[in-house]
Amino acid sequence: NMNNKEKLEKEKKDIEEQLKKYEKVPDYGDDTESDFEEETDETEEFTKDLGEKKALKERLAEIETALRKLDKDKQK
Repeated sequence: NMNNKEKLEKEKKDIEEQLKKYEKVPDYGDDTESDFEEETDETEEFTKDLGEKKALKERLAEIETALRKLDKDKQK
């Protein structure tokens, strides 16, 4: 059971590291002469990042729940 806990803790740490990269607000510039294609690419990237961040947060919540369950079972 300790092996599972170690794997979960490692994955939790990895996810937390990945989430850190999303904490910074991307600077897409403020040029008013930017072309539409560039703006579209930036919007698509931002939307993709939001989806990835959401998936990571959901997985992190699952891991935390599993770790709490392991700790609870250990206390019995």
